[in-house]
Amino acid sequence: MNSKYKKFLIPVFLVASFIAMFSVGIKSVQAATSGEYALKTVGESTDNVDLSGGSYVVTGDPGQKIKVKLGVYNKASDKRNFLVNANTAYTTDNGALAYDKTKVSDPNLKVQTRKYVSPNSAAFTVPGKTTATLTFTVTIPKEKYSGYLMGGFNVSPS
Repeated sequence: MNSKYKKFLIPVFLVASFIAMFSVGIKSVQAATSGEYALKTVGESTDNVDLSGGSYVVTGDPGQKIKVKLGVYNKASDKRNFLVNANTAYTTDNGALAYDKTKVSDPNLKVQTRKYVSPNSAAFTVPGKTTATLTFTVTIPKEKYSGYLMGGFNVSPS
């Protein structure tokens, strides 16, 4: 085979492999969250909250309080009870980003994002076939830090 084609096929194969691996991850996430409810960022982007990527990117001055809204759609016909937790993001042993712990034990992590979200946990009920909108207040930390603070909301049926 011509070396020119080999140089072209190797990157194409690598990209195709990454797409295939990424697609497998998407399928497993969809299966894991298909429990007859769905989550969605609610509201419009503002100077302090960018929703354009389907997630919250919050910016502000130290001590400033910013409101974010989360929609929880109950696909089931009956009312359902849910629990929500605001969690600090961390890196797993495999290097993946995770949002599933309310307390992250990492000596390098100086700021726990969960501490700056209110309420940081709640129980709520959503009638069948409707959407509940939950409002959270994110307070921009006054402590100095470098980099980004990351966190997420975990919602589960109770």
